[in-house]
Amino acid sequence: MRKIDEVFIKLKEYLKQSLQDECGMGVIEVTLIVVVLVGLAILFKSEIEAVAAIVFKSLRSKVNNV
Repeated sequence: MRKIDEVFIKLKEYLKQSLQDECGMGVIEVTLIVVVLVGLAILFKSEIEAVAAIVFKSLRSKVNNV
């Protein structure tokens, strides 16, 4: 099973438990925000990796110059 599948299974279980809990809407709001952020990360994965690669390349070159 892929790591992302495990994350979604755990998130689904957490969401199911959160919906049964009546402590307030804060839990649901936070859960929805996390779901949206995970979705955006999946959608823009290649762009995020490209930016990270550029940043780390820049950092390596600056560290090597020191």
